[in-house]
Amino acid sequence: MDTCALITYALAGELGTLKEILDGRGRWTVAVQLECARFFRDNNGPIMRINDILGPPLVSEDDDDFQRTLEIQTAIGGKETDIGLANLGEAHSLALMIRHRYQYPCFVSDDLDAIRQASLYGFATIKCRELLNLGVWDRLIKPDEAWSCYENLISARPSISTIPEVTDRDSFNGWLGIKLCDWAHPRSTPAGQTVQVAPLAEDSPLPGHLPPARQSQKALPASKQGTLPIAQQPINFRAVPATHAAVGRTA
Repeated sequence: MDTCALITYALAGELGTLKEILDGRGRWTVAVQLECARFFRDNNGPIMRINDILGPPLVSEDDDDFQRTLEIQTAIGGKETDIGLANLGEAHSLALMIRHRYQYPCFVSDDLDAIRQASLYGFATIKCRELLNLGVWDRLIKPDEAWSCYENLISARPSISTIPEVTDRDSFNGWLGIKLCDWAHPRSTPAGQTVQVAPLAEDSPLPGHLPPARQSQKALPASKQGTLPIAQQPINFRAVPATHAAVGRTA
């Protein structure tokens, strides 16, 4: 997850809801942790809560991670001489998502430039308010909890969290794409047979119903491989290391 999304949930007092939605599957990086610490300054409470939700932050493993972070940061923020610490958390998150090559990776962010950059790598992307939709559909939170959380999100950061088409509870339910009577009861087949909603597996990726990340680019001819900057090189998401094959995480 990126910094903006975490700060939004913290300011809204909804880190508990975020924990329920992520269900142990979110991750953050040391750059995101630094940005959060700078934002909250002497208040360590939110940082400790986030650490409880996401675990210890991921760190760079070698110079390739550093170089890739710089290139992505430049691509998101503009000229290298002007970027400073701008978009560092987003860039570091994407760099380490590339490093670990998680199965079904999903980038959580409200930064449109970072979202566009993540899409270039074939990563699924989602805004922090859209986590509410996924939480309801994955049956990790109830529609009432989602609505309460949404009200708190828009109260804390309206410019980021407001959904244009949502004006009241009914339109919010429409945005969720649910009928409360259908949500509250087991689903039924056309023949009338009851089908219980299966619980999420512990290694289920977030979001559970998103398709695998698509290939970001066609493979380069062998003669041209290695000629692109690291941040522009195509990634084969099918080549998932065995140690990560059953892990679904967000960054």
